[in-house]
Amino acid sequence: MKDLDSVVYWQGSVSRSVVTGARNGQVLVVSIVAFVVLMTVAVLVVDVGYLFATRAEIQNAADAASKAALLELWEERASGESEKDARVAARKEKTDMAEYNKQGVGTAAKFGSWDGNSFTAYDTATAANAVHVRAFLNGNAPGGALKTLFAGFLGRDTVSLSAEAIAHFIHRGLAPFAIYSGELAPKGASVTLYNDTEVAPGAFGLLDFNGGSNSASDTKDWVRYGYTGPFYIDPEDGSLTVDGTTGLTSSVASAINYHISEGDEIVTPVYDSLWGKAQDTHFAIIGYAKLVITGLTWQEDNPEEIESITATITGKYIVGSGDTEGSLRDFLRLQLVH
Repeated sequence: MKDLDSVVYWQGSVSRSVVTGARNGQVLVVSIVAFVVLMTVAVLVVDVGYLFATRAEIQNAADAASKAALLELWEERASGESEKDARVAARKEKTDMAEYNKQGVGTAAKFGSWDGNSFTAYDTATAANAVHVRAFLNGNAPGGALKTLFAGFLGRDTVSLSAEAIAHFIHRGLAPFAIYSGELAPKGASVTLYNDTEVAPGAFGLLDFNGGSNSASDTKDWVRYGYTGPFYIDPEDGSLTVDGTTGLTSSVASAINYHISEGDEIVTPVYDSLWGKAQDTHFAIIGYAKLVITGLTWQEDNPEEIESITATITGKYIVGSGDTEGSLRDFLRLQLVH
């Protein structure tokens, strides 16, 4: 009996050893497969992170290049260069700025306008106020396509990346006074910013920027802080139609006196024609004037009503004409919109 027990025990041991060996072989296979999967995931994670970081660098290059190109475009035009030559200089500035931000990146630029929703390209016959830049790393870029770090083991040695940016100028906030272009005096000269004489039946040269039910509080805010809503003069059209509104009330006196006491500058639209009457008056706005308010007078027979406001002209900008006195940044500010 003792021998039989030994045999049975020995057989059981052998049986258990065979089963354990098979399990060890399965674990080894699973471990190898798991290791390969984990390494593949790790490779992808590293490369994807690298791609995202590089994509951000390309976007920064596109952003910087679009703003630099637009600034160069305006500076060249302000110095007397033609639109064509100004764009040549702007393209070079775009290339240099993009390369500064991301070595080896390629760029392409288009010049035109931004209406708040979309970009429209213009040829050199029309002055551009926006620049669209595409930055890329691909076979056409100086540095070629982006080389991956580890994905080459998976058959992906390079990846093409690109980014786009649009920069344009927008107004800096407008006071609701419309200045007639024929009355624009040279820089340093005095001008009547407002008076109680009608420029059209029932209209006194005041603007309703938002086209809604304009109120005295709206006008007061626009005089004090400037209207900052949508206001775009397409250089191809040359003008923007803006509705008029009725005369000033005494409520804006505090805002006007603030500007006088501070000696700060305001920007107002410039028009070359108008039609209609009262609140149905329409002004064809062609540019901007920069002024310092110097005085306010009241009506003699009605001390509660403003008679006139005087100012000194410090600059002007007529859209699409190249007629600019002062820095463009006095009238507009650079904005990245895409």
